[in-house]
Amino acid sequence: MAVRNLIFRQPSTAKTATFSTPDIPLDYDTLSLLVNVTAVSGGTPSMVITVEGKDEDGVYVTLATLPAITAANKVAASFGPDTANNAALPATLRITFTITGSTPSFTFTVSAYGGRIGS
Repeated sequence: MAVRNLIFRQPSTAKTATFSTPDIPLDYDTLSLLVNVTAVSGGTPSMVITVEGKDEDGVYVTLATLPAITAANKVAASFGPDTANNAALPATLRITFTITGSTPSFTFTVSAYGGRIGS
């Protein structure tokens, strides 16, 4: 049975501009990301979610970019060994939400869970 722990939570809020989470320490084998977009407005709104790892020099490296979200939707993605995004996970990461469009607004929650394989 795998162990999963909540490592980051973004409460429901409306966002109108690109932003990144604070650095998230990761002492786990896998990362599960759940995004629940409940409202979208504006002209041609789009939100692209990027998971980035931080290297030893403090530089962020893109681990994965999820498909653009343009309407209310639920998105789930997993990262690490034995997942669709089989990337080695660093000790620190962040999640960037790139929001574009004409006066775009996205209302959503984010939950990120760290997991261990075989625990």
